[in-house]
Amino acid sequence: NNLLALEAVGTTYPYHIQWDAHRNGATTLYYKGWLPRSGTLSSVKVYMGSINTVGSYTLNIQNVTTTNSCLSAALDMNTLVASTVTSVALTATAADLEFAADGVWDISLVSDNAGFDGEEVYLDLVFEVS
Repeated sequence: NNLLALEAVGTTYPYHIQWDAHRNGATTLYYKGWLPRSGTLSSVKVYMGSINTVGSYTLNIQNVTTTNSCLSAALDMNTLVASTVTSVALTATAADLEFAADGVWDISLVSDNAGFDGEEVYLDLVFEVS
């Protein structure tokens, strides 16, 4: 199963994840969660046990309130090194990295490989809270 860890400076907060998969010529895995208090998305790390060698595979993280991505562009997951933790650049505007209490984030993993299931994919989102 996929793991998604939400950590905060000095304290770990509970989080909520919803998973859904759609198959319309592509497979998309969605994860939706929110912060229990206001915070700033400070870092994202990705780990893949093995690299997808069939089709394309991208990651995007969206701030639902602003409807903008927290990344400069969707991450091409095929460029990662297998079994290695990789930091993802967060180059969105400061407003898109800010989340109010109960602010919602949405993660999508998309592939045009019909057999894609997100297996061996781990994401770590770290939020700084005051």
